[in-house]
Amino acid sequence: MSENLIFAVPSKGRLMDKTMEALGKKGLVLRKNGSDRGYRGEIEGMDGVEVAFVSASEIAHYLKSGRAHLGITGEDLIREHIVDADKRVELLRPLGFGRADVVVAVPACWIDIRTMAHLQAMASGFRRIHERRLRVAT
Repeated sequence: MSENLIFAVPSKGRLMDKTMEALGKKGLVLRKNGSDRGYRGEIEGMDGVEVAFVSASEIAHYLKSGRAHLGITGEDLIREHIVDADKRVELLRPLGFGRADVVVAVPACWIDIRTMAHLQAMASGFRRIHERRLRVAT
């Protein structure tokens, strides 16, 4: 295990770009070590900090397992992957990017399901009949 502080940040796309931009505004310049496709990096001029470029959902796993000490990811991912998140993770500050819309969708043939109450009633009946919960895909 590294003696350095491990800082996990998103590894690609808009979340990586926004993270680098936000940190850059504070004078923290992230740089990947090796190739552009590498997963390790550093903060220029800051010894003792190792940057881990990983997917946003993996950051929650890194924090949970102790593989990272600090990370930038969505609160939803933290709460989804870390059961006791309020006790194990301190949320420092919202950065104002990476919003996600949550949509509940059902097959068009479920003509009787028009509200969340309808879905809840159907799920209760499903569980009673099949002795298992309705599966939800995310």
